[in-house]
Amino acid sequence: MKLFLIFATTLLGLGCKADPTWSPSPEAAPQSTDYAEAFTNFLKDVLTPDGLVHYDRLADHPEWPAVVKGIEEFNFSLDAPDKEKLAFWLNAYNVHMLNKVAQRPGRDNVMGLDLGSVFFKTNIRVAGQTLTLDQIEHGILREGEAAFARLRPAQFDPRNHVALNCAAVSCPRLWPEAFRAADLDAQLDRAMREFVNSPRHFRVENGKLLASKLLDWFGDDFDRAGKPAGDFLLGYLDPNRPQADELRVLLEGRSAKDLARQGADFEYDWSVNRAG
Repeated sequence: MKLFLIFATTLLGLGCKADPTWSPSPEAAPQSTDYAEAFTNFLKDVLTPDGLVHYDRLADHPEWPAVVKGIEEFNFSLDAPDKEKLAFWLNAYNVHMLNKVAQRPGRDNVMGLDLGSVFFKTNIRVAGQTLTLDQIEHGILREGEAAFARLRPAQFDPRNHVALNCAAVSCPRLWPEAFRAADLDAQLDRAMREFVNSPRHFRVENGKLLASKLLDWFGDDFDRAGKPAGDFLLGYLDPNRPQADELRVLLEGRSAKDLARQGADFEYDWSVNRAG
């Protein structure tokens, strides 16, 4: 059973809802296209070692048209295994975010005067359907809309937050290869370790925790891992990273709300992660 049989087009944050039984015309049915290898080859050429993106290389890159078409026409099955579903949605989000930024070379801040709506709330084509990046992140992956239930994995995974790249300097870096079902757990664990062990996302200054604002925005999601958010993050802490002992003292046993109450500062730089 394919995605086009059941889909929702609820526009998150725009205050309007479409019929959740909507389905596209037969000619919009997605075609089977393998985009993952092309995406991995592409990422090798556009990412810098520190995770910045050469957006100027997208238009002329030989792999990019196949990547975008592969996402737009992917033959998504509602009955696919959970890891296949999750890998696809993570890749779909990242591909379309790259595309949107590349189409706006003068944009230097993701939020800007429109508060990011041109990126997150405008329509994109995914697996033969029309939806938005907000719908992928919040409606599907964060389980925000019941109408999307059959599109998402059966169990929520807080590691999603370090796999999605919103093109901002403070976002967890764009992973340098396509997510694949067979390697997904290892990829997400590596992404979590990089996130937790980066001073850009977690550090201590004057005895106070300075942390990524992801922990403030999505603290309840990290708490859903079956332990307080602080303990979940500590599971990925390298004991040899700078300030490891100080971070352990501040994070251990604490939920995201505990950290906020205890005076943690949450930071986020929305400048576009553009190389050069």
